[in-house]
Amino acid sequence: MSKKKFLIISLGRKALEEHTKNMALCFSTNDFDLICSRYSETDYQIPNIVFTTKTYQSLVSFIINSIFILPIFLLRLLKIHRHYDIVYFPTVHPWNFAIIVLWRLLGKKTILTIHDAELHPGEENIVLQLSLKFSMRLTSHLLFLTNYVQKTAYKKLSLKTPFRIIPQGLLPLPDIELRNTRKGKNILFLGRISKYKGVDLLIKAVNEMPVDSYDSLTIAGMPIYDVTIPKDNPKIKLHAKYMSEKEMSNFLNQADIIVLPYIEASQSGVILLATLAEKPIICSRVGGLNEQLSNEECLFINPQKEEIKNAIRELLTNDLLYSSIQTALKKKKKDLTWDSKAKLLMNYIDDIRLKKI
Repeated sequence: MSKKKFLIISLGRKALEEHTKNMALCFSTNDFDLICSRYSETDYQIPNIVFTTKTYQSLVSFIINSIFILPIFLLRLLKIHRHYDIVYFPTVHPWNFAIIVLWRLLGKKTILTIHDAELHPGEENIVLQLSLKFSMRLTSHLLFLTNYVQKTAYKKLSLKTPFRIIPQGLLPLPDIELRNTRKGKNILFLGRISKYKGVDLLIKAVNEMPVDSYDSLTIAGMPIYDVTIPKDNPKIKLHAKYMSEKEMSNFLNQADIIVLPYIEASQSGVILLATLAEKPIICSRVGGLNEQLSNEECLFINPQKEEIKNAIRELLTNDLLYSSIQTALKKKKKDLTWDSKAKLLMNYIDDIRLKKI
């Protein structure tokens, strides 16, 4: 009798689904099957998708589809459950809780990936937060990307659930241009713009710097609040939009340094993009960010205006420091392959099956 597969259920629509895709592509198709959202923007390129399902695209569709589509989804799981012993959730979704309840009632194991133990300020969603809380309590096993998030979750919820730490791999982008020196003095902030990411602090800091000390500051990403750009400084520009992979590559190719002035954080996918592009990083020493980077791989700061200005000035004028960070990032890339992350997850699954944890 052949061993059972594990089932991946990933119901999101946007960026986090790339995490699912990159991990899944490293598994043998004999090991797993996938269920995903019909609305996903990710081209999975995976042959063994069992089925896709409608999820939701708005508050109204969330309510309607949670009443009518979710029960049908759970019935479809009942019909196929005998083929699988473990469900792995790579991403957070409000429906995860209902699926975990069903799978646990069937006497089976669940692995829930936690990207953030609690939602960031300005991104609160009571339904998602409650689903996340009760999912963490009910799942049989947990998986975290950083020790910081694991410790936060276990302290906040007094959890005893077995867990593993498996950091993310590099997020691939097309047409990345690698170069060994600065092209100019171009500063980039990349990613969705939330208040906890310190964008306003970065804008104020750069706007106070001498105009000849930098060429440009580009803020690239969709804001979830009103971002104020100085009208009298044409060197500071906001590109407020959701970006394609090609557009992200273009911004990274044009940049000389990346700044992450986060006020708080769990982990950052932008660190992985900057590492891929070998762009020196200025990074706040908050949350789990210092687990993603070492002192050799970035210039750490406290999220304060003067420290941001000093760090930008240092990185744009100290060619030796710039080159040493680039060299460290080149080495770092070798340890961030998705194949190595998939092997760690398979080891975790094997240990669960052998009842070692």
